[in-house]
Amino acid sequence: MEGIWVFGLRRSLEKMIRPMSKKKRMFMLAILVLVFICVGPLLLLLASGYSFKDVVSLTKISILRTGGIYVASVGSNASVYIDNKLAGTSSFLDRSVLVQGLTTKQHTVRVERPEYRTWEKKVGISPNKVTQIYPVLISKQVSFVSVKSSADISSLNKAYAKKVDLIISTTTGDIIFDDSKISLTILKDNINIIWKDTEDSPQYMCTLNNCESELNITASEQVLDAELYKGSQSGLIVLGKDHIFITELDSRGGRISIPVFSASDFKISNFNKSALVSFKGSTYLKNSGNYYKLNLEPTPISS
Repeated sequence: MEGIWVFGLRRSLEKMIRPMSKKKRMFMLAILVLVFICVGPLLLLLASGYSFKDVVSLTKISILRTGGIYVASVGSNASVYIDNKLAGTSSFLDRSVLVQGLTTKQHTVRVERPEYRTWEKKVGISPNKVTQIYPVLISKQVSFVSVKSSADISSLNKAYAKKVDLIISTTTGDIIFDDSKISLTILKDNINIIWKDTEDSPQYMCTLNNCESELNITASEQVLDAELYKGSQSGLIVLGKDHIFITELDSRGGRISIPVFSASDFKISNFNKSALVSFKGSTYLKNSGNYYKLNLEPTPISS
């Protein structure tokens, strides 16, 4: 019996490994070519940013061109909603959220992060393109503290003197910030920013064919001073005559500007004799020889 079983197994293996006939090989090749012709274009469309919607029957398929949104630098544990639906959450390692497969129209983007104010605006989506946005998230609770240390005051005085030395007065306003990439000029209620090389212009300054190099912002009150918010090109902290406010540079969907302090908070009538000073990653208000550190991040919870 064992010999018969071995013989049968050998015959079965021979049939399995026997080369296919030329006719069968041609038939299989034709099937594979047909599958590639049918499926290949669909995969190419999907890879190019298209999606399929309303598949009612094999003869009615709606093909839509889609795009994406890259919500950048929102910190950890931030939730991103697209048209009121949760689209993603940032993590400690990846502090941005990428959302793909969005139809080419305006979508309402909302960012929520614990201890921060909700950010929301409408963003247009371009076909086969990822639109980058840089929300300016502002703490729900902001505060300021008077600087008392003589050593800190001495350092701040030097930083302020250095800033004053770099200010250039022109017929179009005071150039209060000027480095190798951008210059920032203020005149009355207008803030003018120029990127010296269009290759350095952020994406919100660019269309499909061209990048603008100049941006003008009109404030709701006279502007006395301004600094880049957190050192980035996404927002400004602006010192107005009566308020300190944070404003976005990106005007797509409407520029968001939020007052965070008023002159009365500092028990003064206005900020006419004041200036902003950036020092070691923090922003300070200088008023009549006094310095106040502006705390714009949530206060850490002590354990």
